[in-house]
Amino acid sequence: MSKDDNGEKCFGAKHFSPDEPDDTWGLEQLGEHARQQHEIIVKGERALAPAYWQLGCVLQIAKRQLGRSHWGKVLGRARHPSRSCVPCAGDFPQPPNAGGGC
Repeated sequence: MSKDDNGEKCFGAKHFSPDEPDDTWGLEQLGEHARQQHEIIVKGERALAPAYWQLGCVLQIAKRQLGRSHWGKVLGRARHPSRSCVPCAGDFPQPPNAGGGC
């Protein structure tokens, strides 16, 4: 752990390889490194795209089933600072005839 400009403890940048770009690199080397990083990002996006699509479909169905007033309450609970922005099963109100368990 190191200290930042204000003297507070912080985790510094993690170097993942000894080949990190610096001011000694030429434009051709920087361009190639940028191309490689972009390729890694695109591959990651392609892998996640189906999961995001499926998440959107599920949330659309839930929104239709809950109606506007209940959906707003679900989103309000999901936006709590200690939670992710996606509602989980416990956020959805149970129908009156629900058995209670999963």
